[in-house]
Amino acid sequence: MDVAIKRTKVRKRLAGEPKVRWWNLTRENAVKLSEKIMADGDWRRLEDVDKMWEALAGCIRESAKDVLGVSRGGGSRLERAWWWTNEVKEKVEVKQDAYAALNECSTEEEREILMSKYKDAIKVGKKAVALAKINAFERLYQKLETKEGEKAIFKLARARENKTRDLGSIRCVKSEDGKVLTEDSEIRERLRSYFCKLFNDKVIDHALNMGRGGEEGQPGFGLCNSISEEEIRDALKKMKNGKAVGPDSIPVEIWKCLGEQGLGWLTDLFNMIFRAAKMPREWKISIIIPLYKNKGEIQDCNNYRNIKLLSHTMKLWERVVEKRLKREVSVSENQFGFMPVDR
Repeated sequence: MDVAIKRTKVRKRLAGEPKVRWWNLTRENAVKLSEKIMADGDWRRLEDVDKMWEALAGCIRESAKDVLGVSRGGGSRLERAWWWTNEVKEKVEVKQDAYAALNECSTEEEREILMSKYKDAIKVGKKAVALAKINAFERLYQKLETKEGEKAIFKLARARENKTRDLGSIRCVKSEDGKVLTEDSEIRERLRSYFCKLFNDKVIDHALNMGRGGEEGQPGFGLCNSISEEEIRDALKKMKNGKAVGPDSIPVEIWKCLGEQGLGWLTDLFNMIFRAAKMPREWKISIIIPLYKNKGEIQDCNNYRNIKLLSHTMKLWERVVEKRLKREVSVSENQFGFMPVDR
């Protein structure tokens, strides 16, 4: 007799880092968040840029955790499914309550009764999930038949194609001498050294050619006007929502929801940076994500491009400075590339 034993593959549950539920940032929650930041934070009295930003950012993050809540890192993705409804949630909670009661029972007769209720709750929960999926797919199919659904079709096609390529994580790369690295620590170190060399070589050469600069008699910061709330408001309107956050984990949406109160805080912070000519240390840190170029050998670091996740507040500061520089710098009409159409 030939015996074949099928081993079930146990999937490891990825333990993610708990994150603030920024998607709960509504106008109502923004008011509560603003009041809590004002009550908890004494950062406006600080005169050091780094201390002021650290106190402000820390106060925003802690207040957001209390007001908006925190997601469970690596928890069940079922509740975040696109077909999830309140009805399904109620059925699943009944099943969870029945299971908890089953574990707490002491007698055999009570266990049999609770086991029967638990099995019935499982059947009801499965039926509710199936109906919710059917209704959600029907709505999806109806949407795909419209003009607005054409973009959704291409989006689904791209998602399916990317899933077949299995490029979500880098499993192995080659070192400079061609050796294949498989350990996570070795891969991180190889990518770190590669991007460090890629970024810094040209920067160092440019700095050596430019020299240390700084001639005497150049206009200083004291001759410039202070940054106004109107400048920050205009720059804030150009910032897009839904972008990946940087190391500080503070999205630009929070400044839009905080309104005039947030503009006042940003004005104080930006003017302090402007006077001190020094940015906070946290703004100098970025998260680099390597992306495969879909060409060449996948183990070669030269076939990866990178995306740097920066602080959204720093991007807002850069927009304010950029607008001031455009007023001082005149661009020739011959420059027709890499320029906005309505310049």
